[in-house]
Amino acid sequence: MAITLEIAVDNTPDAMVAAAGGADRLELAAALDQHGLTPRPDIIREIKAAVTIPVLVLIRPGPHPVIQAQAEVAAALKHAEQSIDAGADGLVFGFLRPDRTIDRDLAIAVRAIAAPRDTVFHRAFDLTPDPFDAIDQLAALGITRILTAGQTPGGAARAMNLDTPEIPAEPPVDPAADPDLARFERIRHYRRHAGDRIQILPGGGIRAVNIATLFYSTGADQVHSSARTPSRAGLDPVELRGLRAALDGLAR
Repeated sequence: MAITLEIAVDNTPDAMVAAAGGADRLELAAALDQHGLTPRPDIIREIKAAVTIPVLVLIRPGPHPVIQAQAEVAAALKHAEQSIDAGADGLVFGFLRPDRTIDRDLAIAVRAIAAPRDTVFHRAFDLTPDPFDAIDQLAALGITRILTAGQTPGGAARAMNLDTPEIPAEPPVDPAADPDLARFERIRHYRRHAGDRIQILPGGGIRAVNIATLFYSTGADQVHSSARTPSRAGLDPVELRGLRAALDGLAR
């Protein structure tokens, strides 16, 4: 069984390195160091001309997934239309209501713009108060897949640098525990609950060193990574090759 490798990129050189290094699919954003914003249409066109693998585009007009102002809704839909017009093979988004449940109306609107291309609900999913209900809702809306790090809402808010005082404080984590095991266990339960209704795409801190643990914990058939390391800015080709080799070894 081949395991799909999706790589997050925010520039053309990294996109070309990812495609040449074994990525099966790209998620294109701007400013990955800010957890990603919508890229410009000219960058989408440039990358589409440079690679042959699918390029899905992030629709994120601002840093917070809760959309309240009408201007934010208009910006999100405009970005979605511009991205499709520029050649995106699908759209990645994650809009929530103030209570952190799925913004169904906006999800429906984005899916209609993207159709028949793929749609992906990103890691804002991890902020939802009931992830199993969120899976049911997104599956019923016809969303293709959910990107999740398997984090609790508090962990997700910290990872995204969000100020969310409404999320209850969590007990301290045992420093001796493997932080990946708990989140990978959640992803396993998400995959079981989703069945064949919607795909679950694990992401968030996925590297060659923990890919085997992820695979054996969850049975994942696809993974998402930025292949970035502290040793260099942008995509690390060595990490990318390690990820691809590890996935190919696990698939045998």
